[in-house]
Amino acid sequence: MKEDLKKNYKKILITLSCCLLLLMILNHIRINLTPSSPLGFYYIYKSKKFKKGDYIVYEMPNEYKRYTFNEMRDILTVKKIAAIQGDKISVINKKIYINNVYMGKMLDGIPTTLPEELVLDEKEVLTLSDRDDSLDGRYYGTIKIKDIKANAILLKTINLVKIK
Repeated sequence: MKEDLKKNYKKILITLSCCLLLLMILNHIRINLTPSSPLGFYYIYKSKKFKKGDYIVYEMPNEYKRYTFNEMRDILTVKKIAAIQGDKISVINKKIYINNVYMGKMLDGIPTTLPEELVLDEKEVLTLSDRDDSLDGRYYGTIKIKDIKANAILLKTINLVKIK
């Protein structure tokens, strides 16, 4: 009888531990369904280190939220860091360059706060999508490192298929 109680106690403890671990993992996994960053599942974690190519989570500046879909306005943004400290940003004829490398164009109809020339300091990063139609740093400029909420690692991409 005592042995059965001990076995049940171990099973309950293992089950509770697994549930707790699962909750912790699920609390850090988010899904991105906007095409400006790869569609998929991201692991979200806090860090103070950022490098080019990292995906970060931050809040889009309020004055630019009106240029996105209503249902997206209160959701945090996930974008890739395209430029860091020391990188030179140039905007020439609505085309954006980082260290003289073409990175994309800017669309008409959305105002920009990004200056024509800028060298990033250690307190800021610039985010850009691979898509020209993305609402990102090409319009609202740099993101202060202190305003970054978290890092994001793409775990698994997903493909959304349109059914006709």
